[in-house]
Amino acid sequence: MNNFKMMLFNALVLIVLGIIVYVNAETKSPTALIPIIAGAILLILSIPTRNGNKIAAHIGVVLTLLIAIALIMPIRRTGNVYIVAMCIISFIAFVYYVIGFIKRKKELKS
Repeated sequence: MNNFKMMLFNALVLIVLGIIVYVNAETKSPTALIPIIAGAILLILSIPTRNGNKIAAHIGVVLTLLIAIALIMPIRRTGNVYIVAMCIISFIAFVYYVIGFIKRKKELKS
């Protein structure tokens, strides 16, 4: 799996699970839309990332880390399994991106 596929997968997870969480919420808070918006941005950024755009890839990595950190507070408050899944998948995606960047940097040096 390359960065494009991981970013696309993470974006779709954020969008789908974010919609499920928002629809099932008792109170419709606008902050519940943050994962959906972040997923849409990642979805858009995945296209230039597929074509090798490093700036889009780095923006996607930063956004992935920010959304993973931002999802920690709702987990502590609600314990919703969908929010836990979004957070874990975002952290896994972030680690995958970083490992991929390190691997490519080593390949360039040799």
